[in-house]
Amino acid sequence: MLWDVRTGMESASQVFSVGAAIEDLLFVKGPNLLVTSSADVVSFFDLRNPSAPVHTLAAHTKAVTCLAYCPQRMTLITGSHDCRLMFTSLDPRQMMKSVAAKKFAHAVTAVDVHPDATEFAVGFANGDLEVLKIEEHKAEDTTDEFGVEAVAVSKEERSERTFQRYMTAIRTLIGNFRYQKAVKSALLSNHDDVVLSTVQELQRRGCLRTGLANQIDRAIVQLLRFASKMTGVPAHNGLGILLIDLILEIYGPKVSQSPYLHAELLKAHRRIATILGALDTINSSAAVMEVIVSTTQ
Repeated sequence: MLWDVRTGMESASQVFSVGAAIEDLLFVKGPNLLVTSSADVVSFFDLRNPSAPVHTLAAHTKAVTCLAYCPQRMTLITGSHDCRLMFTSLDPRQMMKSVAAKKFAHAVTAVDVHPDATEFAVGFANGDLEVLKIEEHKAEDTTDEFGVEAVAVSKEERSERTFQRYMTAIRTLIGNFRYQKAVKSALLSNHDDVVLSTVQELQRRGCLRTGLANQIDRAIVQLLRFASKMTGVPAHNGLGILLIDLILEIYGPKVSQSPYLHAELLKAHRRIATILGALDTINSSAAVMEVIVSTTQ
Protein backbone atom coordinates (compact mmCIF):
# COMPACT_ATOMS: atom_id res chain seq x y z
CA MET A 1 0.00 0.00 0.00
CA LEU A 2 1.11 3.57 -0.75
CA TRP A 3 -0.08 6.65 1.12
CA ASP A 4 0.15 10.27 0.06
CA VAL A 5 0.89 12.09 3.34
CA ARG A 6 -0.33 15.36 1.82
CA THR A 7 -3.89 14.01 1.61
CA GLY A 8 -3.92 12.19 4.93
CA MET A 9 -3.41 8.62 6.14
CA GLU A 10 -7.02 7.45 6.19
CA SER A 11 -6.81 5.54 2.93
CA ALA A 12 -4.03 4.34 0.68
CA SER A 13 -3.48 6.14 -2.62
CA GLN A 14 -2.32 2.90 -4.32
CA VAL A 15 -2.71 -0.78 -3.41
CA PHE A 16 -0.94 -3.65 -5.15
CA SER A 17 0.38 -7.11 -4.32
CA VAL A 18 3.75 -8.80 -4.91
CA GLY A 19 2.40 -12.25 -4.01
CA ALA A 20 4.62 -12.98 -1.00
CA ALA A 21 5.60 -11.54 2.37
CA ILE A 22 7.62 -8.33 1.91
CA GLU A 23 10.90 -8.35 3.86
CA ASP A 24 12.05 -4.82 2.98
CA LEU A 25 11.33 -1.93 0.62
CA LEU A 26 12.75 1.41 -0.42
CA PHE A 27 12.17 4.26 -2.85
CA VAL A 28 14.73 5.09 -5.54
CA LYS A 29 14.31 8.75 -6.42
CA GLY A 30 16.15 8.97 -9.75
CA PRO A 31 14.22 6.43 -11.85
CA ASN A 32 11.20 6.86 -9.52
CA LEU A 33 11.04 3.21 -8.50
CA LEU A 34 9.72 1.33 -5.50
CA VAL A 35 11.94 -1.67 -4.75
CA THR A 36 10.68 -4.58 -2.66
CA SER A 37 12.17 -7.88 -1.51
CA SER A 38 9.98 -10.97 -1.15
CA ALA A 39 11.43 -14.44 -0.64
CA ASP A 40 14.55 -14.61 -2.88
CA VAL A 41 13.23 -12.10 -5.46
CA VAL A 42 13.70 -8.33 -5.65
CA SER A 43 10.93 -6.50 -7.56
CA PHE A 44 11.01 -3.01 -9.10
CA PHE A 45 7.75 -1.06 -9.50
CA ASP A 46 7.18 2.09 -11.52
CA LEU A 47 5.13 4.34 -9.21
CA ARG A 48 3.22 5.71 -12.19
CA ASN A 49 1.88 2.23 -12.98
CA PRO A 50 2.55 -0.18 -10.08
CA SER A 51 0.17 -2.93 -11.19
CA ALA A 52 3.11 -5.22 -12.08
CA PRO A 53 6.89 -5.01 -11.59
CA VAL A 54 8.88 -3.52 -14.45
CA HIS A 55 11.91 -5.60 -13.43
CA THR A 56 12.64 -8.54 -11.16
CA LEU A 57 15.99 -9.66 -9.83
CA ALA A 58 16.69 -13.23 -8.68
CA ALA A 59 20.37 -13.11 -7.75
CA HIS A 60 20.04 -14.74 -4.33
CA THR A 61 19.32 -18.32 -3.34
CA LYS A 62 17.53 -17.53 -0.06
CA ALA A 63 15.27 -14.81 1.34
CA VAL A 64 16.40 -11.25 0.61
CA THR A 65 16.19 -9.55 3.99
CA CYS A 66 17.44 -6.01 3.37
CA LEU A 67 17.88 -3.33 0.73
CA ALA A 68 19.97 -0.18 0.47
CA TYR A 69 20.64 2.30 -2.31
CA CYS A 70 23.72 4.38 -3.08
CA PRO A 71 22.53 7.34 -5.21
CA GLN A 72 26.06 8.59 -5.98
CA ARG A 73 26.86 5.28 -7.69
CA MET A 74 23.27 4.45 -8.71
CA THR A 75 23.74 1.03 -7.14
CA LEU A 76 21.27 -1.16 -5.25
CA ILE A 77 22.66 -3.34 -2.44
CA THR A 78 20.73 -6.47 -1.45
CA GLY A 79 21.46 -8.69 1.55
CA SER A 80 20.20 -12.22 2.05
CA HIS A 81 20.09 -15.29 4.24
CA ASP A 82 22.42 -16.88 1.68
CA CYS A 83 25.20 -14.88 3.42
CA ARG A 84 25.74 -12.63 0.41
CA LEU A 85 25.60 -8.99 -0.54
CA MET A 86 24.86 -8.29 -4.18
CA PHE A 87 25.52 -4.92 -5.83
CA THR A 88 23.30 -4.17 -8.85
CA SER A 89 23.56 -1.11 -11.08
CA LEU A 90 20.41 0.97 -11.63
CA ASP A 91 22.22 3.22 -14.07
CA PRO A 92 20.05 3.31 -17.25
CA ARG A 93 23.17 2.59 -19.32
CA GLN A 94 23.70 -0.77 -17.58
CA MET A 95 20.36 -1.42 -15.87
CA MET A 96 20.21 -4.55 -13.70
CA LYS A 97 23.87 -5.38 -14.28
CA SER A 98 25.52 -7.10 -11.31
CA VAL A 99 28.63 -5.05 -10.56
CA ALA A 100 29.92 -6.76 -7.40
CA ALA A 101 29.21 -9.47 -4.84
CA LYS A 102 30.57 -10.42 -1.45
CA LYS A 103 30.06 -13.50 0.69
CA PHE A 104 30.13 -13.53 4.50
CA ALA A 105 30.16 -16.24 7.14
CA HIS A 106 26.65 -15.47 8.43
CA ALA A 107 23.24 -14.54 7.06
CA VAL A 108 22.91 -10.84 6.22
CA THR A 109 20.00 -9.15 8.01
CA ALA A 110 20.66 -5.42 7.56
CA VAL A 111 22.63 -3.10 5.28
CA ASP A 112 22.93 0.66 4.81
CA VAL A 113 25.20 3.09 2.97
CA HIS A 114 26.80 6.21 4.44
CA PRO A 115 25.27 9.43 2.99
CA ASP A 116 28.70 10.35 1.59
CA ALA A 117 29.07 6.91 -0.07
CA THR A 118 32.39 6.41 1.73
CA GLU A 119 31.43 3.21 3.57
CA PHE A 120 28.57 0.84 4.21
CA ALA A 121 27.46 -1.15 7.26
CA VAL A 122 26.32 -4.78 7.28
CA GLY A 123 24.43 -6.51 10.11
CA PHE A 124 24.36 -10.29 10.56
CA ALA A 125 22.07 -12.90 12.07
CA ASN A 126 24.62 -13.71 14.78
CA GLY A 127 24.53 -10.13 16.08
CA ASP A 128 27.77 -8.92 14.47
CA LEU A 129 28.11 -5.62 12.64
CA GLU A 130 30.76 -4.77 10.04
CA VAL A 131 31.58 -1.42 8.49
CA LEU A 132 33.34 -1.67 5.13
CA LYS A 133 35.03 1.13 3.23
CA ILE A 134 34.12 2.08 -0.31
CA GLU A 135 37.26 3.28 -2.04
CA GLU A 136 37.74 5.12 -5.30
CA HIS A 137 39.85 3.29 -7.88
CA LYS A 138 41.48 4.28 -11.13
CA ALA A 139 40.51 2.66 -14.40
CA GLU A 140 43.54 0.39 -14.41
CA ASP A 141 42.73 -1.03 -10.98
CA THR A 142 41.44 -4.60 -10.89
CA THR A 143 38.73 -3.96 -8.32
CA ASP A 144 35.01 -4.19 -9.00
CA GLU A 145 32.99 -1.39 -10.59
CA PHE A 146 31.32 -0.45 -7.31
CA GLY A 147 34.72 0.09 -5.72
CA VAL A 148 34.26 -2.18 -2.71
CA GLU A 149 37.77 -2.73 -1.43
CA ALA A 150 37.14 -6.27 -0.23
CA VAL A 151 35.80 -7.50 -3.58
CA ALA A 152 38.62 -7.60 -6.13
CA VAL A 153 38.93 -9.60 -9.34
CA SER A 154 40.44 -12.63 -7.71
CA LYS A 155 39.89 -16.29 -6.97
CA GLU A 156 37.08 -15.28 -4.62
CA GLU A 157 35.27 -13.32 -7.33
CA ARG A 158 35.74 -16.07 -9.90
CA SER A 159 34.28 -18.49 -7.40
CA GLU A 160 31.32 -16.16 -6.85
CA ARG A 161 30.72 -15.88 -10.59
CA THR A 162 30.79 -19.67 -10.88
CA PHE A 163 28.30 -19.89 -8.02
CA GLN A 164 25.92 -17.41 -9.64
CA ARG A 165 26.16 -19.09 -13.06
CA TYR A 166 25.36 -22.54 -11.72
CA MET A 167 22.65 -21.36 -9.33
CA THR A 168 20.84 -19.52 -12.13
CA ALA A 169 20.62 -22.78 -14.08
CA ILE A 170 19.75 -24.84 -10.99
CA ARG A 171 16.94 -22.47 -9.96
CA THR A 172 15.43 -22.98 -13.41
CA LEU A 173 15.68 -26.76 -13.08
CA ILE A 174 14.08 -26.73 -9.64
CA GLY A 175 11.34 -24.40 -10.88
CA ASN A 176 10.62 -26.97 -13.60
CA PHE A 177 10.53 -29.81 -11.02
CA ARG A 178 13.70 -31.43 -12.42
CA TYR A 179 15.09 -32.10 -8.96
CA GLN A 180 17.46 -34.97 -9.86
CA LYS A 181 18.96 -32.94 -12.70
CA ALA A 182 19.44 -30.03 -10.29
CA VAL A 183 21.44 -32.28 -7.95
CA LYS A 184 23.55 -33.56 -10.86
CA SER A 185 24.28 -30.00 -12.00
CA ALA A 186 25.24 -28.97 -8.47
CA LEU A 187 27.68 -31.88 -8.17
CA LEU A 188 29.19 -31.09 -11.59
CA SER A 189 30.00 -27.57 -10.37
CA ASN A 190 32.58 -28.93 -7.87
CA HIS A 191 31.54 -25.97 -5.71
CA ASP A 192 30.49 -26.72 -2.13
CA ASP A 193 28.33 -23.59 -1.88
CA VAL A 194 26.40 -24.62 -5.00
CA VAL A 195 25.77 -28.12 -3.61
CA LEU A 196 24.84 -26.71 -0.19
CA SER A 197 22.41 -24.13 -1.59
CA THR A 198 20.83 -26.74 -3.87
CA VAL A 199 20.36 -29.26 -1.06
CA GLN A 200 18.96 -26.58 1.26
CA GLU A 201 16.48 -25.42 -1.39
CA LEU A 202 15.33 -28.99 -2.09
CA GLN A 203 14.95 -29.59 1.64
CA ARG A 204 12.92 -26.38 1.98
CA ARG A 205 10.60 -27.57 -0.81
CA GLY A 206 10.25 -31.02 0.76
CA CYS A 207 11.70 -32.81 -2.27
CA LEU A 208 15.26 -33.59 -1.17
CA ARG A 209 14.69 -37.34 -1.22
CA THR A 210 13.37 -37.13 -4.78
CA GLY A 211 16.40 -35.13 -5.88
CA LEU A 212 18.83 -37.65 -4.36
CA ALA A 213 17.20 -40.67 -6.02
CA ASN A 214 18.38 -42.39 -9.24
CA GLN A 215 21.90 -40.97 -9.13
CA ILE A 216 24.90 -42.79 -10.62
CA ASP A 217 27.61 -44.31 -8.42
CA ARG A 218 29.98 -41.38 -8.88
CA ALA A 219 27.28 -38.93 -7.80
CA ILE A 220 26.48 -41.07 -4.75
CA VAL A 221 30.16 -40.98 -3.76
CA GLN A 222 30.25 -37.18 -4.19
CA LEU A 223 27.13 -36.85 -2.05
CA LEU A 224 28.65 -39.06 0.66
CA ARG A 225 31.85 -37.01 0.70
CA PHE A 226 29.91 -33.76 0.84
CA ALA A 227 27.63 -35.04 3.61
CA SER A 228 30.53 -36.25 5.75
CA LYS A 229 32.28 -32.90 5.25
CA MET A 230 29.15 -31.03 6.38
CA THR A 231 28.93 -33.08 9.58
CA GLY A 232 32.14 -31.34 10.64
CA VAL A 233 30.67 -27.85 10.08
CA PRO A 234 28.67 -26.78 13.17
CA ALA A 235 26.20 -24.69 11.14
CA HIS A 236 25.42 -27.59 8.78
CA ASN A 237 26.08 -30.81 10.72
CA GLY A 238 22.35 -31.51 11.00
CA LEU A 239 22.03 -31.31 7.23
CA GLY A 240 25.08 -33.56 6.79
CA ILE A 241 23.57 -36.23 9.05
CA LEU A 242 20.22 -35.96 7.23
CA LEU A 243 21.97 -36.44 3.88
CA ILE A 244 23.79 -39.54 5.09
CA ASP A 245 20.55 -40.99 6.45
CA LEU A 246 18.75 -40.39 3.15
CA ILE A 247 21.62 -41.81 1.09
CA LEU A 248 21.65 -44.99 3.18
CA GLU A 249 17.85 -45.22 3.02
CA ILE A 250 17.82 -44.87 -0.78
CA TYR A 251 21.01 -46.72 -1.70
CA GLY A 252 21.53 -49.12 1.22
CA PRO A 253 21.18 -52.35 -0.82
CA LYS A 254 23.28 -50.93 -3.65
CA VAL A 255 26.09 -49.92 -1.26
CA SER A 256 26.32 -53.46 0.10
CA GLN A 257 26.64 -54.88 -3.44
CA SER A 258 29.16 -52.38 -4.82
CA PRO A 259 32.78 -52.58 -3.58
CA TYR A 260 33.31 -49.01 -4.82
CA LEU A 261 30.41 -47.59 -2.82
CA HIS A 262 31.15 -49.77 0.18
CA ALA A 263 34.75 -48.53 0.33
CA GLU A 264 33.56 -44.92 0.15
CA LEU A 265 31.02 -45.54 2.90
CA LEU A 266 33.80 -46.88 5.14
CA LYS A 267 35.83 -43.71 4.47
CA ALA A 268 32.83 -41.57 5.37
CA HIS A 269 32.31 -43.60 8.52
CA ARG A 270 35.94 -43.02 9.57
CA ARG A 271 35.67 -39.26 8.90
CA ILE A 272 32.50 -39.00 10.95
CA ALA A 273 34.01 -41.10 13.75
CA THR A 274 36.97 -38.68 13.85
CA ILE A 275 34.61 -35.71 14.05
CA LEU A 276 32.58 -37.35 16.82
CA GLY A 277 35.79 -38.11 18.72
CA ALA A 278 36.80 -34.46 18.54
CA LEU A 279 33.34 -33.43 19.75
CA ASP A 280 33.61 -35.83 22.70
CA THR A 281 36.94 -34.23 23.62
CA ILE A 282 35.36 -30.77 23.45
CA ASN A 283 32.43 -31.92 25.60
CA SER A 284 34.84 -33.37 28.19
CA SER A 285 36.79 -30.10 28.30
CA ALA A 286 33.56 -28.13 28.64
CA ALA A 287 32.47 -30.36 31.53
CA VAL A 288 35.78 -29.78 33.34
CA MET A 289 35.48 -26.02 32.80
CA GLU A 290 31.92 -26.09 34.14
CA VAL A 291 33.10 -27.84 37.32
CA ILE A 292 35.91 -25.31 37.80
CA VAL A 293 33.57 -22.36 37.26
CA SER A 294 30.94 -23.74 39.62
CA THR A 295 33.48 -24.36 42.41
CA THR A 296 34.85 -20.79 42.17
CA GLN A 297 31.46 -19.14 42.53
